Amino acid sequence: MDLSPSETLDLLAKFHHGVSEIIEDNDGTLLEFIEDEVLAVFNAPSPTPLHQEKAVRAAVDAQMHVAQLFDDGRLRSGVHTAQVLVGNIGSPTRIKYGVLGDGVNSTARLKSLNSRYGTRCLVSDIVLESLTDPHE
Repeated sequence: MDLSPSETLDLLAKFHHGVSEIIEDNDGTLLEFIEDEVLAVFNAPSPTPLHQEKAVRAAVDAQMHVAQLFDDGRLRSGVHTAQVLVGNIGSPTRIKYGVLGDGVNSTARLKSLNSRYGTRCLVSDIVLESLTDPHE
């Protein structure tokens, strides 16, 4: 797909808009856009019942959104749950709400492993075991 800069920004805006709505519809918190990537958390800043299921649902819904935008659209997602540090991070002149911890790194590794295995969404065993119906 060979797009002009303007067309690229338009498509990226559609991607970001759709994915942010999906995250919000599943009670997630979108933390940031990093080019064509999205960082979101579930169960923060407020406790969210069934947050693992909502995170998986959001990942699946985001896959469908990308498939509608792009003929050959592939979105790689990683879903994991862990204790992490959540809050305002930064300096006196630049601050953001973010997450830190091994759980964040594990999630990023899951997302990256999709490239190796030719998959689109990998979830950790702890998330898989928490789902009431993993095949739903």
